[in-house]
Amino acid sequence: MLQRSYSTLQTGIIFWLQNLPNDLAMPSSVVAAIRYDANANTLRVIYVSGGVYDYKDVPEKIYSEMKAASSKGEFLNKQIKPKYKFEKIK
Repeated sequence: MLQRSYSTLQTGIIFWLQNLPNDLAMPSSVVAAIRYDANANTLRVIYVSGGVYDYKDVPEKIYSEMKAASSKGEFLNKQIKPKYKFEKIK
């Protein structure tokens, strides 16, 4: 039963991601999608696992660099997690 619930969750996340604008979905095994709020300088990271985190005071340049990075997870671990405060959303 638990496996079926997890599978249903994954299917829902995949459907949701397929309906995001193309520039937000990430080709990554860790990061499903990112969004950036330029007014609040907040980077929202949606993980493949379903977790959602907002990283605060992230410059737009860092968001652009993450979008261009060949490894989103590595960039996140080296350039964002150790430097910016976060809030767990989900």
